[in-house]
Amino acid sequence: MKIVICGTGPSINNLDREKLKKLPTLGINQFFIYGLQTTYYYVYDKRCITQEKPNFLSVIPKWKNTTFFVDESIILDQVYTNVKKVKSISLKIHEVSYKWWAQTLDEPLMIHKGTMTGAINLAYVLGYDEIYLAGFDGFGGYFYPHKKNRFKNRLHDSLIYDKNYGNISSTIKKITEWLNNLNVEIYNINQNSFYVKRHLMEYKKL
Repeated sequence: MKIVICGTGPSINNLDREKLKKLPTLGINQFFIYGLQTTYYYVYDKRCITQEKPNFLSVIPKWKNTTFFVDESIILDQVYTNVKKVKSISLKIHEVSYKWWAQTLDEPLMIHKGTMTGAINLAYVLGYDEIYLAGFDGFGGYFYPHKKNRFKNRLHDSLIYDKNYGNISSTIKKITEWLNNLNVEIYNINQNSFYVKRHLMEYKKL
C-alpha cells in the first residue's frame, strides 16, 4: 500500500493537492498549516504545542477522521478520541541500529535528528510498503510564509549543516537498506532534495 509522508519543506507548495486527497497521507509537526487534512498525523516536535498550540489544538477536533499519533512527552490540554499517544526513543548516531526499529505501536518509534525517522518508522508499523516523502528537502526552510516561520534556519551555518546532515545521511542510508530488506520501497518526490542528490533514496513521482 502507498502512503505519502508530508513534511514542512518548501517543496510542499509544489504538491498536487487533488492527487494527495486520493492517497493515504501522514502529516507531521507543522504540516497542518498547509490546510490539507491527512489520514494520519504524527507529532514529535514539541514546538507544535509551544509555538503553534492554539492553531494545532483547534485542528484536532475538526479533523475527526484523522488519527493523531502524539509523542507521550507532549502534554495536551484535554483528551481527544482521535489521539493516540506513542513512545519514541531518541538515538545518537552511534546508537542507530535495526534493533531499535519499531515493529508495532507498543514499541518506541526510532528517532534520530528530528521527526522524519520516526514518521518513516510509523508508516512501516501502520503496514504501508510504498512510502513517499513530500516536503523533505533537507536544505532548511519551510513551506509557509517567512512571517509565520518562527523557527531559525540552522542550515545557514556550514559547520552545523555538515554536522546535522552528515549524521542524518548515515541514518537515512541505514533505514533505506532496512526497508529494502523488508520489501518496503521508499522514495522522495522532490528530485532536488538533499536526500536524492546525495543518493540516499530514489526520486519518484507520485
